[in-house]
Amino acid sequence: MLSGTLAAAMSTMILIGPLFNLIPIFWVSAVVMSPLSRRQLAALCLAVGMVCSVLTTIAAQRLVPDAPLPWYGVFPLMLVIYVGGCAVTVFVNRYQRRMWEMHRETHAARDALARLAVTEERLRFSRDLHDLLGHSLSLIAVKSELAMRTARTDPDRAAAEMADVRRTAREALREVRGAVSGYRAVDLDTELVGARAVLEAAGIRCEIGDPPDALPSEVRSVLAWVIREGVTNVIKHSGARRCEVTLTAYDGSVVLEMGNDGVRGDGGVRVDESGSGLTGLAERVAVLGGEITAGRHGRDGFLLRAAVPLPASDADAVPAATAAGRSA
Repeated sequence: MLSGTLAAAMSTMILIGPLFNLIPIFWVSAVVMSPLSRRQLAALCLAVGMVCSVLTTIAAQRLVPDAPLPWYGVFPLMLVIYVGGCAVTVFVNRYQRRMWEMHRETHAARDALARLAVTEERLRFSRDLHDLLGHSLSLIAVKSELAMRTARTDPDRAAAEMADVRRTAREALREVRGAVSGYRAVDLDTELVGARAVLEAAGIRCEIGDPPDALPSEVRSVLAWVIREGVTNVIKHSGARRCEVTLTAYDGSVVLEMGNDGVRGDGGVRVDESGSGLTGLAERVAVLGGEITAGRHGRDGFLLRAAVPLPASDADAVPAATAAGRSA
């Protein structure tokens, strides 16, 4: 109310010069950002148009008394212009506000997807760990208690029970190691399919090229880790609308490039100093003698690039060809 009264008082300066016609427009552009209904917005535009049209008609009669257009011709013309200008101002500002809200909702959805993926992985790990160790630990506990009870009365049976405990513990350790190695091993083709699904779910258009044939298993595993971490960074730390993944083999090396157009703030990707982010990827790639780089590419792009040399025996078996992207 106070701002409206002040804007109306300042609008009387229209009587002095036409430049002050911008005052009510600026006021409307600020007011429409508040939560108003469509009916209230229409009434606001009409009221501002009426006041400004009256003032403009009076100013026209005073400043140009010999104008060929009489006041009853100036007033409706000014009313249409002011109401139309207010309507355009309302539409543009409300549209920008809605776009900003959608932008925030999109990033919130991406963060939620990332958190959901982490939660699902934790649940899967807890289920697998329970399935692996639940029975073994229960068996160890039962046989250990039985061995304690029979240690004095039947030493041979107690020794047999403890032998079973040792065998069960070794089997449990072997199963846990197998499970951990299974978690660490990732498949390149699986990661490419998963990357496409995750990016599409986040509303990001994805182009992924086919990997070269006959890649060694250790190279495929490292490239799969790069793709997994790169997709995570695109979803969590960028505002990308498009992502492109290419795999190219030439000069005895295979090069993976993941580019997106969502650079914001610090460059679209954050480095995790704990070793699970790009630092961890650099260490994985370095084991095979490769290198990884990440940084801005073009005006609003970001490029994650990993180059991994192929073993001498496999370099000749991999065709040197550029992988073309396929639109998702």
